[in-house]
Amino acid sequence: MTLKVSDIGEFELIDRIRRIIDGAGYKPGLLIHGIGDDAAVFTPEPGFEMVVTCDSMVEGRHYLKAHMTAIEVGRRAMVMNISDIGAMGGIPLYALVTLGLTSLETVHEIEEIYRGFIQELEPFNASIIGGNITKTAGNTFIDITLIGKANRGHIALRSGAKPGDAIMVTGYPGSSGAGYRLIVDGLAQSLADKTLMDAYLRPAHRAREGHELAVSGLISSMMDVSDGLPGDLYHICETSSIGAELWEEMLPVSNALNETSAMYKISPVDFILAPSDDYELLFTCVPQNIEKLERILAEFGCPVTHIGDIVPIAQGMTLIKKNGKRKPLNKKGWDHFTTV
Repeated sequence: MTLKVSDIGEFELIDRIRRIIDGAGYKPGLLIHGIGDDAAVFTPEPGFEMVVTCDSMVEGRHYLKAHMTAIEVGRRAMVMNISDIGAMGGIPLYALVTLGLTSLETVHEIEEIYRGFIQELEPFNASIIGGNITKTAGNTFIDITLIGKANRGHIALRSGAKPGDAIMVTGYPGSSGAGYRLIVDGLAQSLADKTLMDAYLRPAHRAREGHELAVSGLISSMMDVSDGLPGDLYHICETSSIGAELWEEMLPVSNALNETSAMYKISPVDFILAPSDDYELLFTCVPQNIEKLERILAEFGCPVTHIGDIVPIAQGMTLIKKNGKRKPLNKKGWDHFTTV
């Protein structure tokens, strides 16, 4: 018999979750009290600043349950939050998890989701220290508050970019969005290369890379690409009061994206400039620092590309086409209320 959440109730489910968390064996030394009290208690580490983020994942809106294992669902939810911490230059420490469940979820499914959380936290010796469970009449959701630490004086912000700075991006933006489209169109099995589907179903963060970039002191601004390259670049432009120009010929295109674009008979640029939660790093720096930053990222095996330059705010955001023509860059990324 498959146990459902409704068969054991909230408190037995919490006990099972707690045993999984305790079994992971990670108890950061600064944690005083974790699960079991009304609130968790920890001591901030001297020489560091605390970095806190919160992100939600709703079934059918942010993930496709039918195409993912429960462990993959848990990992995806935690990666979203770890990426935010890393983009600020931080390292994750503690997570608080809220689940909104129907009565139909199985106990095994929830346990596997927590194992997915733990798989992403373990490399950092980070742990889950609390949370909440509630019943929902709608879609299942996961809400995570993640607390991290960053070296004092080395927080990476979206503000700070200046005209003349280079615009850099890691990896291959647009991959996750292309993977999502392949899945919803029922074409996921048509390609030999599953890289794009993995980018959506099993994303990876760049937290360690982000931390190293921040502590290097060589960047002027940084954020993760979670809503789409143009939309996230707009956030940097807005907070830094500057403009940007991207060069179409320099946008990084993977073989997998080339193959998929050809199948859809569109340009790879259409995917790269569309909403896509890739969890890559978008950052700026003075041109003299590019080579040093490339060496830092090479130690992680992380590709990085110089895709444009920061310009005065009056010039807005522009895409310079391969033929030299200029085209206004759509600043919209993923929007929970307007994106279909």
